[in-house]
Amino acid sequence: MTDTTYNGWKNWATWNVFLWLGNDENLYEIARTFVNYKDLAEHLRLSYGLTDTPDGARYDDSELDTYALDKWLMDEVISEITLYLETLSFWKLQSVGTDTASAGSNVIT
Repeated sequence: MTDTTYNGWKNWATWNVFLWLGNDENLYEIARTFVNYKDLAEHLRLSYGLTDTPDGARYDDSELDTYALDKWLMDEVISEITLYLETLSFWKLQSVGTDTASAGSNVIT
């Protein structure tokens, strides 16, 4: 059986769009605020005049696997939320530990 994917993506265009969105700092910062690829592509076009990657893949190419791009965007959001919650839990535990320690030092014997 022949693998017809491109680096694990449906085709070159999908891979190339992912590559640029995931590796260009400015594009990544914009992309991570979206969970729907088509909304992101429209935003890039309307707000920045971007219609193609620097390699020539069109952001609105009908052959793009937008389902896979949506999944990648959602995975990025889930990662951000998970990191936020882990950080929040860490600081909450640190705060509880500090409050307990300081409470004991205020006891008069």
